[in-house]
Amino acid sequence: MNTKKNSKVLALLLALAMVFVMSVPAFADTAEPDWSTVPNLTTQGTTSFNTVVGAEEDVTLYVQGAGSDYVGKPFPTEEHVNALTVTWVGEEGPAVTKQAVPVADGFAAKLSFSEDGSLGAGPHTLHISNPVAGGWTGTLDLGVIINPDVFASVNNITTKVYFGKMTDTTAVNATSNINEIANKIYTESGVNYATPMDALASMVPSVTFTKDGTGVDSFVTSITKDTMTLANENWGPSWQYRVYNSDGVMYPESANLGANAYKLSTGDTVVWAYGAYGEAGLFAASI
Repeated sequence: MNTKKNSKVLALLLALAMVFVMSVPAFADTAEPDWSTVPNLTTQGTTSFNTVVGAEEDVTLYVQGAGSDYVGKPFPTEEHVNALTVTWVGEEGPAVTKQAVPVADGFAAKLSFSEDGSLGAGPHTLHISNPVAGGWTGTLDLGVIINPDVFASVNNITTKVYFGKMTDTTAVNATSNINEIANKIYTESGVNYATPMDALASMVPSVTFTKDGTGVDSFVTSITKDTMTLANENWGPSWQYRVYNSDGVMYPESANLGANAYKLSTGDTVVWAYGAYGEAGLFAASI
């Protein structure tokens, strides 16, 4: 009898040992991925920072890791892709599926969704972040612009240009008001609605400007009034814009969207100012 009991005890101990040994790889597999080589995020392949789509279209975007210099590189493992958080900014957009797809030397994140009508015409932002994100590090905002079939006119658009900070009362400035924007003025926009670039283009020839980029990714590089011209400087001051509603309150999202993607509404005021990004006093909170 003792021999049988000892055999049962030994069998139990062996079974427990096997369970323990088999559980070790499982714990190792659930370890947090190492983000030291890819602390940042960027687009992959043909994906742009802004994607223009029609209503109720299927959309696919690709994201990869990036080093501290923001040069793109594949995610080392599938776990890196699985650890990403994807959310719509300020709204409940359509569900986004996330999939790790093999690429050379690693993986990319494939983000897919169907525009089911829950996103209205104009720009929307998809925010992607990794678990070690902080500040600008480890985050990526992708613009999804829903392009309407028919141009919707807007009325009573005011445009102000400040050759300096908006709060500098001595800065040279120019102001115009257009009763209606009924069609595209800035014809390179690539979207079927009025944008801050249209508002600026409405001031020509009293104010002229140059630009770089194409479509929704184009941006102002210099503005001229009479004999005064201010141009963007590398890592220095540049032309930026903000939009204020008919009550004079700034739309905060205008700080994060390209001037050729933001959708204007009736009664808006577009303000252009020249200075460093985030510079105190560059824009007022209200007008």
